[in-house]
Amino acid sequence: MNIHKLAFTIAEVLITLGIIGVVAAMTIPGLITNYQKQVTVEQLKKTYSEISQVIKRSEVDNGPVESWDFAPTTWDVAHTQTFFNTYLKPYMVDPIFCSTGNSNPCSSAAISWQGLNYTLRNGSGFAIVLAMGGAGIVIDINGIQKPNAWGKDSFYFGMDPTNGFYPVYYTKGMTRAQLLDTCKPTMRDGCAALIMFDGWKIADDYPW
Repeated sequence: MNIHKLAFTIAEVLITLGIIGVVAAMTIPGLITNYQKQVTVEQLKKTYSEISQVIKRSEVDNGPVESWDFAPTTWDVAHTQTFFNTYLKPYMVDPIFCSTGNSNPCSSAAISWQGLNYTLRNGSGFAIVLAMGGAGIVIDINGIQKPNAWGKDSFYFGMDPTNGFYPVYYTKGMTRAQLLDTCKPTMRDGCAALIMFDGWKIADDYPW
């Protein structure tokens, strides 16, 4: 009786490995991107929630946001410092001061040459500047780590007596198409608003 041993030829093995390599090359980048998007949303939501809680704790002592002193009508670093020290810093857990101005060694969250730049306890960058009756805020969800790109790890927010703490470019009644127009490769200021509008998700048409 002849006994035949079954085995793969080298050619068959190479073909199989080639197919596996092609499939991996097609699927792994997508999996990595989806993971990065998920991490971005989770960290953005966490930092947004933490700052919202800071504001709520401050309101217990300082009254509602609409009564806070957003006095200056022009860029003003001294008043920004007073505002931060009065309304926000006492209710944060050990924020670390990084720099003043648009050069920030701690993250990409520098907002203005008149702004103040901090690192929060969760590692996020936080920058704030007062101007024109409100505050501009930038959150960099992973601090100095890359990509340091708007709409990927850096996001714009604002705070004022009328709207409280809110993602920039969002106003009541805006449509998704209008928000998407503020979050595109040539203009990414409204990306946080779009993510929040979509239920804390980064949709397929988000300009990642």
